Amino acid sequence: MRRVRKVTDLPAVVGFGIARPEHAQEVARFSDGVIVASALYQVLEAARDPVAAAVDFPRPFARALRSGAGFLG
Repeated sequence: MRRVRKVTDLPAVVGFGIARPEHAQEVARFSDGVIVASALYQVLEAARDPVAAAVDFPRPFARALRSGAGFLG
């Protein structure tokens, strides 16, 4: 991320290997955002109710980000 910051002042997000809330919390300390697309896809693919899963899945990530990084306000 340091190298990215040297070449741009645009927001930089990380999205590789973010599968658990604690991963997101750690990455948020040095990035402008966190992407959990692959993890979300896996949850939706396995869910009996994909809509409910899509609503529930991000909640622990949001809690982790709020408590650990102050990222979401």
